[in-house]
This record gives sequence, C-alpha cells and structure tokens, in this order.
Amino acid sequence: MSAKRNVYEVYSLAFQLQVAKEALEIGNTDQIASKYKLGIDLLNQWILQYKTGELDDSLLSFPTSIDIDVDPPNGITGFPQDMPAEDLKASATELMGKIRVSDEGSDQKFRSMKVLALHSQFEIVFHIENGKTLSASEIWIPDNSDSIRINIRFRGIDIFRTPALQLLKQIENMGYQVINQGDYCFVPKLSLGFTRVAGHEVPLDTDGYPLYFQAVLTGPTNYYDFLLERD
Repeated sequence: MSAKRNVYEVYSLAFQLQVAKEALEIGNTDQIASKYKLGIDLLNQWILQYKTGELDDSLLSFPTSIDIDVDPPNGITGFPQDMPAEDLKASATELMGKIRVSDEGSDQKFRSMKVLALHSQFEIVFHIENGKTLSASEIWIPDNSDSIRINIRFRGIDIFRTPALQLLKQIENMGYQVINQGDYCFVPKLSLGFTRVAGHEVPLDTDGYPLYFQAVLTGPTNYYDFLLERD
C-alpha cells in the first residue's frame, strides 16, 4: 500500500477577500465553493471575517498585467534558482493567491516536494527536488481572456503568443542546439524545456502538433544536458 501524500493549501488574504465578496454578491456559497474547490466551512469563515472587518477591502489590488521573464538557468522573475522553500511559498501565495504544497520536505526521486501556484488564469509548478530549495520552475500557458494580461517572455520573446516552431527557430538563431521531439522540445545548454501537449482542443500547426507551446520549464545548469549524450 502506498503512503498517503502530504498535501495542503495556502491562500493569500487578497484571495480570501475576493472569494468572500464574490460569494456575497451572487448569494450562492455552494457555487463559489465548487468554483474554487473550497470547503464550505472555510468559505463561510472568510465571509464572516469579511462581515466583521477582519478581511478589509484595502487588501485587494488589481494589477492590469503580470510580467514574468524566463531566465535559464537562473529561474524566473521573483523566483531565483535555489530560492528557499519557505520564501518561495510566501512569494507564490502573494503573486498567485493560492498555492498547493505536496510532499513538503521530500527529496524522493518520484515524490519530491512541489508547490503548485494557482492563479485564476494560469499555473506555475515549482519543483523542489531536494526538499529545501527551488530546482525548476514550470509555467503553463495562461488564459488571457480575462482582464489581466499575463506575459511570459524569454529574452523579449513572448513564449505563449509566438508559434512554437517559430520560437524554436529564434532560439536556434541565438546559437543553441534545439532537440525537437514533437510533443516535447529541449534546449540543453540553456536548461530550457517546452511541451506542446494540450489537455483540450487547440489550434494545430502544419506538423500536426499544437501551434503554441503549452508549458515552459527552466531548470538549473546542465538540467537537460544528458540528452546530448544520447545523440
């Protein structure tokens, strides 16, 4: 029998306030609890805190955009390589509103610590392979249909608005070797990886794969260099 995984969630005060106000505005706590995958008792607690003034409107701020630069092998904006796990959890909660921590402190190969940062429009998975500090950051394609514009860039190139094959060509023109496996693409000397695997229907390119990358990962130095040994 496998051991039960250690998973818990953390929410920013701004997220709690936003959800409590939304529940009061529509008058249906069950619907909001389901929407955000919350327990009804927790949601009612936030609503009570809002009514009593513990959650104040001053906590809310609404940025018009979120800008993240992918800078391999140094990490991403706000989350440098080797960032301590406790600092990462605090920063991710503030940026995204909600995090889900699994296997805290674990350095097991197939069950190492992860922090899933959840924004209403996109997700970031932080891999903490030694259980203590950030190993790799994996950003999933944003939904830009909402009011906040999410910009994820690599050296000024918009990763999720540039067609995948075009992006790979631009990286090759920088002098890097690209390994294109169709669903997955890697730039070993940059510690940069991409996936075109999509969980829903998306536009396809002429090669039959999704037109845009669905996720990008940046890891530490030499993260993908083992792939060169296979060539």
